[in-house]
Order: sequence, then C-alpha cells, then structure tokens
Amino acid sequence: MMNFPLRPLMAALVLALTGAAQAAEGDASIWSFSGFGTIAAVHSSEREADFVGSNMQPSGAGRTQATSFSPDSKLGGQLTAQFTPELSAVLQVMTQHQYDNSWTPQVEWANVQYQFTPALRVRLGRIVMPNNMLSQTRYVGYANPWVRPPQEVYGESTITSNDGIDGAYAMRFGDAINTVSGFYGTSTAKLPNSNGGRAKANPSWGINNTLEMGATTLRVGFVSTKMDLVGTRVDSLIAGLNGFGAAASAIPVASIQAAGAQSYALAQKYALEGISRQTLSIGASYDPGNWFAMGEYGHFVGKGIFGRANYGYASAGYRYGTWTPYATLAENKMTARTETGITTTGLPTQLAAGAAMLNAGVNTLLASAAAESQKSISLGLRWDFMTNAAAKLQVDHMRLGENASGQLTNKSPSYQPGGKVNLVSAAVDFVF
Repeated sequence: MMNFPLRPLMAALVLALTGAAQAAEGDASIWSFSGFGTIAAVHSSEREADFVGSNMQPSGAGRTQATSFSPDSKLGGQLTAQFTPELSAVLQVMTQHQYDNSWTPQVEWANVQYQFTPALRVRLGRIVMPNNMLSQTRYVGYANPWVRPPQEVYGESTITSNDGIDGAYAMRFGDAINTVSGFYGTSTAKLPNSNGGRAKANPSWGINNTLEMGATTLRVGFVSTKMDLVGTRVDSLIAGLNGFGAAASAIPVASIQAAGAQSYALAQKYALEGISRQTLSIGASYDPGNWFAMGEYGHFVGKGIFGRANYGYASAGYRYGTWTPYATLAENKMTARTETGITTTGLPTQLAAGAAMLNAGVNTLLASAAAESQKSISLGLRWDFMTNAAAKLQVDHMRLGENASGQLTNKSPSYQPGGKVNLVSAAVDFVF
C-alpha cells in the first residue's frame, strides 16, 4: 500500500511559504479573513434516543434533552493568503459538537494551492473530502437552503476532510465550463462512545466531473476508500472468532475442526483492517434565481461490515423576496445481510453454545451496519432578514427502516428500532 508522504512535503512547503510571507511582509493585502456560523435548536419527538447532526456526535436532541443546540450549531473561520498570483494558502478552523462531547476547534482545511495555468490548479495539505455535490459548503448553513443538508445523503460522509493532494482542470465550451478533478490521500476521524476508537481511511482516492451551464450544474463522482476501524466494540467479536477458531482447530475431530475453519473465515471476512468501499454519486441543480430544484443520488458497495446502500434526495423551493419556502424528500436504503455462521451440528454442547453466541454477534453486527435506513419529508421556510444572515424553520418527519435507527444514537435499553420521529428545527445562519 502506498502512503502519501504528506509530512515531509508539508514541511518543505511551510519553509517555502515562510519565505514568501517574509518577502511579502508589510503587505497586508495578501491576507483575507472570512467566517461562518449557525445557531440552531432542534426538538425531537423521540425520547429513547438522540438525533444528531453527524454520526461523529455522541448525543443530541431527544433522550439527552428534548431540545438541543448540539446537532447543528457551529462556528468557523477561514484565513486565506495570496502570496503570488499563482501561490495561495488557506486555513479553516471550525468548532462544533465533537465525538468527545466537547466543542474543541478542529482544523478542517489547511492547504496550499498553485495555479499552474488559468485552467489547472493543484492543492496540497488538508482539503475537503469531495463526497457529494455540496461537500465544499456543507457546513456553511447560509450557503444552503435548509437547516442541514439531507442526512440520508450527507450522514453517509463520516470523514469530511482529506490529507493529501488534489487537482482540477477546467475546460470551457462556449458558455459551459467542465471541470475534472481528482484527489488522493489519507484521513482519520475519532468515533464517539468508543473509548478512543477511530476510523482511518488509508488511502482514499476519487475523481469528479462537474459541468456548469448557466443556471444548471451537473456532477458525477467516484470515491474509493480503504478503511481501518480501530478500538471499536467489534474488536472483541473478531477476537472471539479467532479464539474459537484456534481452540476448535486444535481438537482432532473433523466436524470440530471444520467449525474452527468457519470461525477463522468469519474473522477474516469481517476484520476491521483494509475494509474497501466504493461510492458512485450523481447530482444536479437548477437555480435560475427566483426558484431552485436540486437532487443527488448515491450508491455504495463495501466489503466486510460495509454492505451496500442506495440513497438520495430531491428538493425544491421558491423565492418570494426575502422568503423561501422549500420541501425535501430523502431516503437511505441499506441492504441488510445475514450469515449462517458456524455450523453447530455435531459440536459438543459447550462449543455449540459458544458458536451460537458468535453467530448471533456477527448477525447483530450486520444488522447494525444496515441500521441507518430511513426516509424523510421536510418542509421549511428561510427568511433572509438581513445582509449575510438568514433565519430558518424546518419540520422533518422521518420513517425509520425495519429494525433501523436511522440518524439516532445514544439509544436507551428500552429503545425500539423502526417507527417514526418528528423534528422541529430553528436556525440562524450567518457569514462574515
């Protein structure tokens, strides 16, 4: 596996940028600062689990507190430096509710860009992970019509930044601009409620094509990720499968050794290192000014604990002066899988009981991997009450899939999966 040598390259770039900054010392015009934020409250009808704005958050609205500011509130700042017409750098820092229940600021972007030609640019460092059409602005609430991007689609994006390199080449055809971009790198996200668990993409790569024609934007993208999950509760299941395999394989009885081989095979199949996942996504938007319509569709296929899923949304709104009512339909449909597991027939009672427990653990794992299935209808109203600020009110009605919990977490022992959840959200988005 090739590892991207980010640290030595970044060190060299820091030295280069330090020299450029010293050369430009005293010229404040090279620096610019901007920011964005959201103050939002969401109320959930579910009392046995929490609705969260990201699956990286440990708690939210519902069980912890019926109304919460945690899911959607955030504040970010971005510092940009234009050292030369070709060389620039950007640093974006953002605070939101984190995996460890804190609001510690995190570096979302930190990269340098070189514009080789008006059509070709390359960036190196921490960049946005281009999973979807709105990945670049998903955290900038003011740039989007809704209180939050549809969770059925954007909730799939566990990792939102990438440490590596990307490039883009833009071609003009009359009034149309077509941009082809690609990226490669690694990234890590710490997991909530996991005692130090983390998800590490090593590597991720992808290619996207975006066509802009007046009010119309069309996008298609492909992302491939090889992921390691470290320090999760699944570790004990994999250890149990390997332990059963070792114990059963040491007993010189054919049926018992066969069960041991099955256990080893399951441990290897659902190992948490090098899990591959490929995602194909398409998106389209049309915004002539007084109204808009947009939608995205995605399909991913994964190995190991990742199965396959289809997800998408369609949204539209109409602008009446400073008022914009809108509606959204969204769905995430994940395919549930089961394993026949270790054959218990012919095993001694104790071994059969152990095998049955491991089989149940594997199928519980597979069921939880498909537990994000849900569909929703959302109605909202945006009011641009002043320059660079907008207030929003949104009502969501979610139907969870069979035995699914959708975007709910922190579930109580009495929580029943499936069913319906209603959300009411109010937000003020701003940029500066």
